Amino acid sequence: MNNTAGIRHLHTCPSCQEETWHALTAAAGERYALTCLACGLTTLLTQEQYLEQQNWEADLDQALKLWEENWQSSPEPPQSDE
Repeated sequence: MNNTAGIRHLHTCPSCQEETWHALTAAAGERYALTCLACGLTTLLTQEQYLEQQNWEADLDQALKLWEENWQSSPEPPQSDE
């Protein structure tokens, strides 16, 4: 059974030459296969590369969440110097 179905990642596609959505299509041992959803090219990653990609995504998610929280909060009123 393939337990990688539905897992998506932003990854730099060597064919598209930009960040595109990729599906995790295979994981075996210390190798991972990401398939570009735009062009269909499959890229093989080592476990180290895959974990680095996941860390980058976690950092991006955290930054976006912080931005969203600050964007939705009311602005502080200006402070007077009196």
